[in-house]
Amino acid sequence: MRLCLFLLLALLALALPARAQFEGSIGGDLPEAVVAWTASVRPPATAGADTGSFQRGDLAFVTFTAEVAPGWRLYSLDSPGGRPLQIALDGLPSGVRLEGQPSEDDPRDGFDETLRESYRYHAGRVRVWQALRIGPQTPRGTYDVSARLRYAACNDAVCLPPREAPLRATLVVD
Repeated sequence: MRLCLFLLLALLALALPARAQFEGSIGGDLPEAVVAWTASVRPPATAGADTGSFQRGDLAFVTFTAEVAPGWRLYSLDSPGGRPLQIALDGLPSGVRLEGQPSEDDPRDGFDETLRESYRYHAGRVRVWQALRIGPQTPRGTYDVSARLRYAACNDAVCLPPREAPLRATLVVD
């Protein structure tokens, strides 16, 4: 019994320096500080005005913007390696539907020498979006559009475990 207790305490003592070493390897940043997300609903780039409200039949884009800490990278939507970015929209308002596939700013290409695989990534400011079509029967009103983004971030020394960011944007239908 004493031997088991001693082994348990020894394992705990070894685990604490390992955690401190991991936190030190990412510059003391917590994972939330590496990637900061915001969400908004925007008109298409071809729209005449940048409005916060939409009419029935309009195309709107729920847009997610990430600020990635210097020295870090975020895998792209179509990265063949790593953990590609994933977008899930939850509970769209009645009459609003997804249109097409998610899109993103142009990613960069990279190669992981250790894993011997290519990957696509973003650094700095990143924008990804999903088109929404506001149907002809969509009731007028203000709606929350909820989303979950699953992503992975790496620097040259470490990759953080995949994270999930719950986000919310406002859609106004006039």
